[in-house]
Amino acid sequence: METPQGLLVTFPFWSKIGDKKAWKTDVLLQESHNAGCSCKPMSSFRKAIMLVVVVEKLKGKTRSEKQDFFGDDDLLNHILVEEDITCDEIQTYDARLSKFQYNKTTVHIIRDHRQKCLALQQFQDNARLVSLFLQGQNIEREAKINVNSYITAPFDVNKRPVTLGIAGSKFYLCCSAEEGSQDPVLCLKEVDNIKDIKNDDLLPFMFFKKPSSGVFNSFESAAFPSYCISTSQQENQQVQLKPQESQVFLQDFIVNPNF
Repeated sequence: METPQGLLVTFPFWSKIGDKKAWKTDVLLQESHNAGCSCKPMSSFRKAIMLVVVVEKLKGKTRSEKQDFFGDDDLLNHILVEEDITCDEIQTYDARLSKFQYNKTTVHIIRDHRQKCLALQQFQDNARLVSLFLQGQNIEREAKINVNSYITAPFDVNKRPVTLGIAGSKFYLCCSAEEGSQDPVLCLKEVDNIKDIKNDDLLPFMFFKKPSSGVFNSFESAAFPSYCISTSQQENQQVQLKPQESQVFLQDFIVNPNF
């Protein structure tokens, strides 16, 4: 309690005077103030004094004495202040790292080893990529390919992960299993931002660019290993996904400029 002389704290402790020990129950605490100051002592200061005094006096007490004369309720009532914590929003984050880390995008012309060009054909809501010979003014129909390269660990220069999109559109080459078909299907799928697709969702769009003979490269599906992007020997046929080293379809491509 407060007295004209200061703050009087009451609790039991041992006090040694000469050779005798006696119980003390009152300790007078005084706060010093600057002359002329009209401020009232702050309650936080009182609590701080009480905490220091209690800790110092408890150092010489036995465990049983601490239990008898000082409990958790005393701390909560006189020293600690309980406050409610308000949580407005809880956010969760996926800590998993993507197997494929995006690196960069470059633009290329890709042709099969017979120099057939790739061209985008659209019929109403349907779109497909075909291979055909283009000359003269028709060469403008040749599709430029956005090649998005990725990094994996460990890095293998002979197996570089890429996604392939049609420049000037949202179409990306995508592999999927189709009911009733023996082989997986290669199609064009619209994607707003390929960089937003991660982990397993990225696999259908992912291909491994692998050097073959000379200046040629093949593109193996990451979702369907041993299946590669293939063109028909005939002209104006849709680009497909066929088993690796097929004797019927063409799987070697020239990438210009190469990377």
